[in-house]
Amino acid sequence: MDDHLIESLRDAQRQLHHPTPREIAIVHDAPWEGAGSGYHSVIRDGDLYRMYYRGSKLGVENGRLKLGSEVGQRTAERRRTCDEATDLCR
Repeated sequence: MDDHLIESLRDAQRQLHHPTPREIAIVHDAPWEGAGSGYHSVIRDGDLYRMYYRGSKLGVENGRLKLGSEVGQRTAERRRTCDEATDLCR
């Protein structure tokens, strides 16, 4: 964020946080995803989560990254499930 997007700050400040390593959240290993996936967007629709992302063909040639054609947009869906005994949702 910069001054171009934020006109003013009142009783607030910008603070940069360092990333914290965690477990792997998303694995893209299906053949239809190509060798590279990115630009993820997650949208919640009631108890359904939809993730849209792009897959593309990538490769290495002579030690350099070779960009390929775009495989296309992909969609993944997952329903939110709740445990009534513990009241935990995931």
